[in-house]
Amino acid sequence: MHNSRISIASITAVVGLLCLTLKSSLVYSATARPDLGEEDYRRAEAMLAHNALPKIRNARVVPIWLPNGDNFWYRRQTQTGWEFMAVDAGKATRTPAFDHARLATAISQAIGRPVDAAHLPLDRLKFSAATNIEFSVAKFTVSCEIASLNCRATAAAAAESDDTMVVSPDGRKAAFLRDNNVWLRTLASGSERQLTQDGVALFAYGRYPDSDYLFAPAHRALGLLRAPPYGLDWSPDSRLLVTTRVDERMLPEYGYLQYLHGDGNRRPAAMPIHVSLSGDKNRAIVEISIIDTDSGSITRVPGADKQLTTQTTLHWWDPSGKRFLALEQGNFSKQAALVEISTNGKLRNVLKESTDTFLLNRPLLEDEPAFRFLPRSNEAVWYSERDGWGHLYLIDVATGATKAKITDGEWAVQNIVRVDEAARRIYFTAVGREPGQDVYFRHLYSATFEGRDLRLLTAENGDHQFPGAPDPVRARIPGRTPAEPPPELISPSAKYVVDTYSTLTSAPVTVLKRIDGKTILELEKVDTSALLASGWLMPETFVAKAADGKTDLYGYIIKPPHFDHRHRYPVIDAIYGGPQAVTVSHDFVGGVGSLGDAEALAQLGFVVINADARGTPLRSKAFHDYIYNNMQEFGLEDHVAVIKQMGARNAYIDLDRVGIFGHSFGGYTSLKGILGYPDFFKVSVSSSGPYDLFSLGYIWDGFFEPPRFKDGSPYPASPGDRPTNWGAIDLTKQVDRLKGHLMLAYADLDENARPELQVKLIDALIAANKNFDLVYMPGRNHYYPNDGYFVRRRWDFFVRHLLGAEPPKDFKIDDNRAPK
Repeated sequence: MHNSRISIASITAVVGLLCLTLKSSLVYSATARPDLGEEDYRRAEAMLAHNALPKIRNARVVPIWLPNGDNFWYRRQTQTGWEFMAVDAGKATRTPAFDHARLATAISQAIGRPVDAAHLPLDRLKFSAATNIEFSVAKFTVSCEIASLNCRATAAAAAESDDTMVVSPDGRKAAFLRDNNVWLRTLASGSERQLTQDGVALFAYGRYPDSDYLFAPAHRALGLLRAPPYGLDWSPDSRLLVTTRVDERMLPEYGYLQYLHGDGNRRPAAMPIHVSLSGDKNRAIVEISIIDTDSGSITRVPGADKQLTTQTTLHWWDPSGKRFLALEQGNFSKQAALVEISTNGKLRNVLKESTDTFLLNRPLLEDEPAFRFLPRSNEAVWYSERDGWGHLYLIDVATGATKAKITDGEWAVQNIVRVDEAARRIYFTAVGREPGQDVYFRHLYSATFEGRDLRLLTAENGDHQFPGAPDPVRARIPGRTPAEPPPELISPSAKYVVDTYSTLTSAPVTVLKRIDGKTILELEKVDTSALLASGWLMPETFVAKAADGKTDLYGYIIKPPHFDHRHRYPVIDAIYGGPQAVTVSHDFVGGVGSLGDAEALAQLGFVVINADARGTPLRSKAFHDYIYNNMQEFGLEDHVAVIKQMGARNAYIDLDRVGIFGHSFGGYTSLKGILGYPDFFKVSVSSSGPYDLFSLGYIWDGFFEPPRFKDGSPYPASPGDRPTNWGAIDLTKQVDRLKGHLMLAYADLDENARPELQVKLIDALIAANKNFDLVYMPGRNHYYPNDGYFVRRRWDFFVRHLLGAEPPKDFKIDDNRAPK
C-alpha cells in the first residue's frame, strides 16, 4: 500500500509537471507568434466583402413576370457573363429564353454597334407584349420580337426628368424644386409653372430637414444625396400634389468645418445645420399642404404641425384620390398614430397607440412599415407589439377599432409581402414560429384578414428571403429609388412563388414552388467553390445563454486558418448593440456581406465571436425592452457572458486576451466595453460612437430615456443643462477606468455621431492623462469603416496589442473608401 501511494504520488507529480509544461507550451504558442507578412494581410484582404461577394454567383433569382401569366424570365450569371432563362411554371420547365448569339446579332444590326452575347444589355427589360421585349441601350430604345429575333431601334427620347423630379402617375408632368418652392413641368412641352410662392430657407418645400440626420449638409456636400425631393407625393389621378415642408428656423445652429475642398481653397468652409438635441425645447414643425396642379389652389392641413413629425413622409392614397392615410412613425417615441387626411385639408385621427417603453411600426429600422391600407373595405393592416410580440391587426379605418387579430402566438411578424384584397388574404414573413429552427430564420406565411387559415409556405430549415412588397412610398425611403423596387417573388395570380433560402453556413438554393409550399422546380444552387478556394473560413453557429442564465442568444464563431485546437488564440468581439438592428446574419449571402472584417481578422490569427444580445429587435418585446433605461449596459453583460461560455466550452480560447471593436453604436459599445469591463476587454477599436448620448439627437430619445437604477427609481437630478442624470451613459465621465489599449477614429463630416461627440471624449481622455491612439478621417462622413486605410490601421492595432506580433509596414488595402 505504501509503495502504491508513492507510485500514485509520483505519477500525480509527473502528470502535474506535464500539464504545466503543456499549458506553458499552449501560452507560448499563442504569445510568441512570429510577425505577420504581406501575404497574411493579402489573405485577409481577400475576405473583405467587396472582394468576397463577387465570388458568389446566382445568389438570388429576380423574376421578370410575363404579362398576364405566371411564367417568367430571369437573368443568371455564368463564368463569362450572364444569360436569360425562361420558366414555365405550369409545365415546371426552365430553358434558355432565346438564342443569345442571334439576339446579340439582331441588336447589333439595329443599333449599328457590336453587342456581346454574354453581356446582353437588357438591364431594364420590359415586356411590351407576351412575345415582345423593350429595353434601352446607348441612345436607343430597342424593341425585339422574341420568336423571330427581329429587332428595331429608335432614337431614345431626351431625358424629360431626373431624380430631382417626381413624375406624376400618368407620366405627363413632374414636380420639382427651385428656390425653396415647388414647380411643375409639363413633360411634353417642357413648359414650367411655379406652384408655391412662400418657400424660404429653413422652411422650404421638399427640403430634407437637417434634423433628419441622414440628410445633413455633410451628405449633400459629399454628393451622397440621391433621393427624390422630400415629401412630394402625387394623387392617383395625377391632379393633386401633397407637399411637406419643415420649419427649422427656430432651431439652434450646429456648425461643421469642411477642410478638404478639392478646389484649391485654403480656408475651411463653414457648414451649419439646424438640429434639435436631447433636452432642447424646440423641435422642427411639419406643415402639410395639398396643391391642385390644375387650378393652382393650395390647401393647408390644419393641425398637421402638432400631429406629425419630420419622419412622416409616407402616404397611402385611396384610389378615389379624395383622401390618403399617413403613418405617424413610432420608432423614436412611445406612441404611434394613423391619421386620415382628406384633400379638403381635414385631418382625422384613426387610431393612436402608446406604450411605456418605445413603440415600433416595423421590427427593423431599415424595413418599410408593416402597414397596408385596404381601400376596398376601408380597413388597414396595423403592426403592433401590444401583446408582447410583433403581430398584425385588422383595423376599421372609419372607427379605428380592431376588427381581428390576423396573427397570434409567441413569434414575430417581420415584413408584409403582399395583400390580396379580393381574396382577403395577406402574405408576410415571420420569425421564431417553427420549432427546432434558428429563431431568426424568416419564413413566408399567409392568412386571411380575419386571422384564420394560417399557412406555412416555406418549410425548409433556413432563412427565406422575401422583402416587403413594392410600394410607391418606398421611392421616398433613403436608399430606394423608383427604378429599384424590391423583387416581386409571388406570381401575379398568387399560384407560384420563387423562394431563395440558405443558412449562415449553407449556400442559397432557389426553387419555384406552388403557393401551397410544394417545390416543383429547382432554379439555382450557389456554387461556393470559388469562395472557399479564396480561403473563406466557414463560421460555426452557436446558442449560448445571456447573463441572466436563461435567455438563448444566437451567434457565430470564426476560427483562424490552419486551426490547431492545442493552441490558445486571442478573441475579438465584433459588436454593434444598437436597439434598431441585428448584426448576426442568418443567411449565407448576408454573412458574406457582413462578416468580411471578422473573416479578415480570423485570417490574421484571431478567434472572432459575435452574438445579438438582449435589447436588439426581431424577438419578443420583452427581449427588446431590456435596453430601455438600461443603456449603461448596451448588451455588454450578455457579450461577456457569451464569450466566457465559449471559453469554457473551448480550451483554445484565451480569455486573458479579449478585444472588441465596433462603429457608430458599436463604437459606443466597444468603448463602454473597455471602460465598463477593464479586466476583461484588453484592446478596443472604437470608431464614431455617440459617446455622450445626450448630444446624439432628439429623434433617438424614445430608445434612450434617462437611465434608472435597477429597482426602477430615477437617478437624482444633475446640475447643469441636463434635465436628468445621463451620467451612466456618458462615457466622457468614465475614462478614468481605462486600463487597456484604445484606438479611436472619427470623421470631420460625420452627420450621425457628430465631431463634437468625438472631441469631447478626446478632451476627457487627455484630461485623465490616458494613452490612446487616434485616427482622424478628413472629408469623410459617417460611413468610412470600409476605407482601406482605416481597415489596415484597425488590423495593425489588434495584431500588435492582442496578438503580440508586428504587422507588415504600411500595407495598402485596395481603396474601398466611402465617397469623398
